[in-house]
Amino acid sequence: MTSERPSGPDAARTRFIRLQALLMTLFAVTLAAGALLTRATGHGEARIAAVVLPTVILILWGGAFARMIRREDEMMHLLQLRAVSIGGGLVLFLASLWGLFEEMLDAPQLPGYLLLPAFAVVYSIVLFIQGVRER
Repeated sequence: MTSERPSGPDAARTRFIRLQALLMTLFAVTLAAGALLTRATGHGEARIAAVVLPTVILILWGGAFARMIRREDEMMHLLQLRAVSIGGGLVLFLASLWGLFEEMLDAPQLPGYLLLPAFAVVYSIVLFIQGVRER
């Protein structure tokens, strides 16, 4: 029984999706830990650490995203552009809908710092679906 190895672009996309999942999980963990830390201590140093750690993770995600985009061929650029368009459009659409609920029904405010992680999740799902459809 032979196992097919994924092509270079497929393997790169899979590595990126895994890295992105890891970074977004770390982002969520550091965000939750930072919130608990600042509530428990309230000190300036704890508040700074609570901001720096998730910020560093988002910067790492941005670097990985830029590296992946630069290394792709033209067909993969098309797939990336489609994933970015769908992911960005869906996140903006949902944020706008939530904004209506905030304004009209006094719903809780959506924290803006969650928009990039939300985009990352939707983007990964779109990339995954596109990869499955290509096969």
